[in-house]
Amino acid sequence: MFKALAPRTDIAIDFGTDRTRLVQLSQDGLDATIDAATEFEASPFATSGAEITIEPGFVQALRCALKSGGFAGRRCALTIPCSSLLVDTAELPLLAKDELVQGAIWEAVDRFGLDRDAIHLGTLPLGNGSRSGGATEHLLVGIRRQVAMALTDCVARVGLEPTRIEAAPLAALRTAWRGMKMATAGGCFAVLHLEDGKAGLSIMSGSGLAFHRAFDWKPASSGGSKADWIPVEGEDPGTARVFRWYGLAEETLQCFRHIDRKLGGAWPSQLVLTGPAATDPALTTALSSVCSVHALAVGLAPGVEQGVLDPMASPCAWSAALGSALSGQASSSGRRAA
Repeated sequence: MFKALAPRTDIAIDFGTDRTRLVQLSQDGLDATIDAATEFEASPFATSGAEITIEPGFVQALRCALKSGGFAGRRCALTIPCSSLLVDTAELPLLAKDELVQGAIWEAVDRFGLDRDAIHLGTLPLGNGSRSGGATEHLLVGIRRQVAMALTDCVARVGLEPTRIEAAPLAALRTAWRGMKMATAGGCFAVLHLEDGKAGLSIMSGSGLAFHRAFDWKPASSGGSKADWIPVEGEDPGTARVFRWYGLAEETLQCFRHIDRKLGGAWPSQLVLTGPAATDPALTTALSSVCSVHALAVGLAPGVEQGVLDPMASPCAWSAALGSALSGQASSSGRRAA
């Protein structure tokens, strides 16, 4: 007897700051299984700077990962880290879609100091719609054209066809949203995507994305001195691990206060952590204590089976790749197998 196999999604390639992760799902309605997943220790974004260079060794490593990882098809979706994104918010008037895009581009050119032809831009409306005077706040997310062209050329050299480029924090937000949309019962929750040196904080309300901010961060250093340690209830007083997260927690708290004032009493009920730098359990302790919120690390989204993903792999580190894969349509029709 024959049955149709669930079609596979686009191959999701998450270019991190020091590692590259690839994942592909087979998707059947709302259910999905991780059919292929691999990572390797290299990235075009491993060195800081506005531009990137794709080394021949990286292309070869990507080709080997695709060959050995069990991936199928040619379509792929790419995610890039916070550090290579241009992010800001702007109030834009109510316009037709095409006019809104052009207005957003001109605003981005002014905000980011780049030529019009040097940037690819995406926009998302924030909050509950129009403000007084007919203006609506929008999130502007840009990527330098040189970066987009370099990544597109890179995947083309290994035989893939890119369908989209996404911001890693927003792709990870999709993973968290899939797990939280039922649990919050229409309430407000936050997602903190953490990478080395850069963070992206998103706050979701019942009407969608209400707030997003990208900011630099670095862990505080206690230097081994107990005098520098700030005690947190429930933490072992013999360690100073929680202290290193307090600067990040204070920044998050200020964002919570801003959105609480803006939306009139919309304090997040939960804070979900995503990103490769969000794996320290002390981080959830610090955020819960400072921000008066239940903080937790993201898990595999409901309906997604672990499949071939290493049981020891952190869902935080894979959240952007999984979110990107979950957004894609199945890349091929179902094959038939005995």
